[in-house]
Amino acid sequence: MKTTKLNNVKLKSAIISHARAYRDIQEKQCDPIVDAIQSLLQRLYPAMSAEQCADWAIDIINSNNTHSATDVLDRLDNWFKK
Repeated sequence: MKTTKLNNVKLKSAIISHARAYRDIQEKQCDPIVDAIQSLLQRLYPAMSAEQCADWAIDIINSNNTHSATDVLDRLDNWFKK
């Protein structure tokens, strides 16, 4: 029983360490990229609000490939042409 509790503590500690590492990577590497995409979207589509830029940036980032990302930008072009 004692060994199981010790193993559980070690496993939980490892999970927390991995989560902390993920947050560190996100803060140092991912967030600046998202910010850059949002800034570029704002320059390309000045009428877009900051919230919209954030939403569209996430759509672009979540695209599976370049073609999908291009489709998102094409949708934006069509939306702002209206």
